[in-house]
Amino acid sequence: MVLGGDADGLGADMVAAMDSNMSAYWSAYGRSGGCTLLEAPGIVAYATSVPHPLFNGAIVSREPGPELDAARTQLGEKIARDGTPALWWIGPAAQEEGTGERLASKGLAEAGTVPAMTARIDDLPAAAVPERLRIDAASTPPQRALWGRIAAVGTGFPGAAAEALADVEEGIPDTALAGQTRFTGYLDGKPVATSSLVLSHGLAGVYAVATLPEARRRGIGAAMTLHALQAAKAAGAQVAVLQSSSMGRPIYERMGFTRRFDYRIFQQT
Repeated sequence: MVLGGDADGLGADMVAAMDSNMSAYWSAYGRSGGCTLLEAPGIVAYATSVPHPLFNGAIVSREPGPELDAARTQLGEKIARDGTPALWWIGPAAQEEGTGERLASKGLAEAGTVPAMTARIDDLPAAAVPERLRIDAASTPPQRALWGRIAAVGTGFPGAAAEALADVEEGIPDTALAGQTRFTGYLDGKPVATSSLVLSHGLAGVYAVATLPEARRRGIGAAMTLHALQAAKAAGAQVAVLQSSSMGRPIYERMGFTRRFDYRIFQQT
């Protein structure tokens, strides 16, 4: 897959692949026990038992027609039951088709943007694993539960959300994790960091890079990211993609990632 020269020149096929890679990661949560998933051309909507907007929402890659209202209704019912808002990620093609305005007309509030970034894996630095850090794949349900707990706490979730994510992670069926690997970083034997790799649609997507507060500023987050991408390279992937927080963006840029476009974020309450 060939990258465009800049964000404005990014090809439609590449944008669609980036949307699909992200959808592959988040749709797995909708397949966990007690969770729900709506998939239709142009949209993936998921609702989980995790009381945090990040784990309840929709990714819209193009204007999906009536399924947009179906997803809004489904998420609205979930919000009415437990009060957890939902986040909608609107990709470039859907933005051009006026999906954001359609959501705004239904009462959803615009909540900012999130940059989508890419890098050629061959151009990234080698992973410099800090001393005393060991990185293992979280491949069994109990290991994924621990991974979920660390990812949640490292991201700043409250305790109830961390325990809920551990339960949801443990309940994801193996068939929903095809092409995905969770990684847990252990510092002196203690789990302190996470990352996740999604190999799909010709891309290596990196998600859930998180480090516990007491283990930060040691290069662990960068090591978790690059470790996942070394695994991706060994599997034949050439291009890495991720969606960055404002705090993480300078770190990813120093690694060699480039912003390609922004997702528009809407919140449903």
